[in-house]
Amino acid sequence: MGAGFFIASTLGSDSAYFGPVLVSMVLMAVGLGLVTAPSTGAILAVLPLGKAGVGSAVNDVTRELGGTFGVAVVGAVFSSVYGPRLAQLLHGAGLPAPALAAARQSPAAALQLAGRASPSSQAVIIDAANRAFVAGLSRGSLVCAGVVALGAVFAFLVLPRRLPRTPPSPPAAPGPKPGQTSSAKSGQP
Repeated sequence: MGAGFFIASTLGSDSAYFGPVLVSMVLMAVGLGLVTAPSTGAILAVLPLGKAGVGSAVNDVTRELGGTFGVAVVGAVFSSVYGPRLAQLLHGAGLPAPALAAARQSPAAALQLAGRASPSSQAVIIDAANRAFVAGLSRGSLVCAGVVALGAVFAFLVLPRRLPRTPPSPPAAPGPKPGQTSSAKSGQP
């Protein structure tokens, strides 16, 4: 996964899809696939069978919270690079300050500004938005690659090499069938 994010950090706005873009996506997908099932298995293997539902729920919640936190962090990194880079690229382009401030908020806002600009300014704004977007994507991908590398080192150093063998939980004692009383179960009147 880390290699996929690192490759993504090297992409440009002119990168071919059937090349580095596809390779980075495949590496991220394979890495995620190699981590997801074993991590879920590791969590559930240390729990008794009766607690598997709780373990699965905790696993799902931590995965959702981690994904949400990751999107927030990478989004903040992207924004911290995109806005200043766009302002730098459009410095001296003759754009009014409020329009430039709006364009710094998101690539979509920059493209809206380009749509309203004069024909001579449109190409400049679109090129600047693309370059600023790629700069933010690159930095965000590097942060992801770093986090994945730290996670791999942590897992290697801290997690056990093998899962402990846990005995299976004993089967639950059969109870009365719905509508059946305990005396009917034992054969007594």
